[in-house]
Amino acid sequence: LRVVQVLGCASVAVHHALVAADVGPYDVSVSCLDFDIQGLLPGGLGIVPRGRENWLASITSMVGRRLPAGPDEAALWKGIFVDQMAVVGLRSGVGDDHDHMVLGDYGNEYGEYRWGVFCHAIQRMLGTSWRFRSAFMNAIAVWEIPVSGLILKMKFVKFNRGDTVVFWTRRKKRVEVKTWSAFAEKLLQDVSFALEVHPSRLRVTETGGWVSVAVSKARTQFDRPDYQLHRKKRPWTNWTSYFGRDMGEHSLVTIAQAFREKMLMVGDDLSDIYRGSVTHGLAEGKFQIDLMSPECPKWKDILNVNKMKCIDNDDHSEIPQRHSILYSLGSKEKLEGKIGLAAEASLVSMYAESGHPWPKLVQLALDERRLTYFEGDQIAQGAAASLLAKVGGKVDLISDSWERKCITDEKLGFFSKGLRPGGMVIVQGLSGCFPRQWQSAIKSLTGAVDTGALEYFFVGRNIFFAVASGSWKPRPTASSRSEL
Repeated sequence: LRVVQVLGCASVAVHHALVAADVGPYDVSVSCLDFDIQGLLPGGLGIVPRGRENWLASITSMVGRRLPAGPDEAALWKGIFVDQMAVVGLRSGVGDDHDHMVLGDYGNEYGEYRWGVFCHAIQRMLGTSWRFRSAFMNAIAVWEIPVSGLILKMKFVKFNRGDTVVFWTRRKKRVEVKTWSAFAEKLLQDVSFALEVHPSRLRVTETGGWVSVAVSKARTQFDRPDYQLHRKKRPWTNWTSYFGRDMGEHSLVTIAQAFREKMLMVGDDLSDIYRGSVTHGLAEGKFQIDLMSPECPKWKDILNVNKMKCIDNDDHSEIPQRHSILYSLGSKEKLEGKIGLAAEASLVSMYAESGHPWPKLVQLALDERRLTYFEGDQIAQGAAASLLAKVGGKVDLISDSWERKCITDEKLGFFSKGLRPGGMVIVQGLSGCFPRQWQSAIKSLTGAVDTGALEYFFVGRNIFFAVASGSWKPRPTASSRSEL
């Protein structure tokens, strides 16, 4: 790690891997006053020692529920870790909120973000070495490229531009649009919706069988327009309600990588790039991304990894953005080696392909009353107590939902008793905790950490996980299911 700043602390022990510095940007910011995000790299950590966190319930509530038109501060933090020594905020990556709007569930569930956080935590639980560091660094380095322009190229099925525009859908239906300008307007609307880019940044051309959309450089928070979002994206009513008042438009690189993933989401439940008024005629997976940069040769390998091409251009570029390596604590899984597989990428599959598969983790799904292997086969169904009895009273993972009812002391005790040392509870859906139950929930959870029942816990957008005290160890090899 490169640098750390320490604010307002008379004496703070700094880990030997951190290097104190007076000038940012910083990987880690330590403050005894409050989270300080100034100069903190995207994906970096803001740390406040325990004992000073009288605001803990309020900030975890903001991050956990993230209401429309809520404080911009909530948009800056991807999640909050709490252990006996500190409260640690993980700053969002450059393109996270854009990803979560256009590649997730329109900003309401954070889509693949959930499993990026959960699986990275499980990976740490297993004590598995980080085998994909090189791939991760190459994937995030694309944001460091100075970019002056972006062209998104798409192929339509049997496209013909004459007096009218004609193309065929993938279901072999002929579509005719009366004029090129009408077709271009429909395409702008489709792309604007799919990538959440204001139409004024987009321009349509057609050459050599490719239909291209040129994207102009991002405008600052002082210049960008606010606009209404599509009704499908409620409760977010306008751009500002989700992305925040202090945010400028998304960078060309962020839009480029989102477009790449969209075009690869063939058959996915959110493949809306293939469902627009004219984009339903796109040939699946047929696309090209051209970035314009004054430094093409320098970034050739990085661009190849990210499935992008580069065109030499000396125009004024957007300011490059660098991530902290700590971003890997909660980044999406595909950044570690599976760019190109869209939502099908997972750390579990990547480790299996590397020859070092994860062990079979026994998971108790409380909300579904099922005992399963994590991302694997079902073992049994029934009441939680009887399911635990089948595996010696303890499991590696417990999954739950707090959509209707928040965590209780009784359930917290069940977690402590039912988890193996170092095991995890993962929760999707926190709405049952807000607004009235969260204060008492945080009090109970921090109490469990302080007494040693939990090692630490994490609160993110509509998700939660906690790690039981102790070191996780693989189960002895079982010769039959009853010996799990």
